[in-house]
Amino acid sequence: MAATLTELILALNSHWRITVAWDGQHDGEHAPMLRSLAVWDCGPRGYWIREQPEEPILPGQVTPESPLTWFARAGEMWRKLTDLLPEKVELSPR
Repeated sequence: MAATLTELILALNSHWRITVAWDGQHDGEHAPMLRSLAVWDCGPRGYWIREQPEEPILPGQVTPESPLTWFARAGEMWRKLTDLLPEKVELSPR
């Protein structure tokens, strides 16, 4: 595991997070809603998504034991990016 992590870090081109927030409903009440995605772009090693702990993370929530969960191909990355956007029914009417 340590060797794999070392290879990923050496290949790391960039890392990024995207958070989408909107006015929505929770339990029938107006509430802010959000979805996020955290990604490592490791060049020839592909895209790696950190899914746990879920975004947004709080200080101290990521530890050395936190998993980097899985590799994703470019097509999967586009699907995950579009999945961040709310559906029409999730938007709160004004």
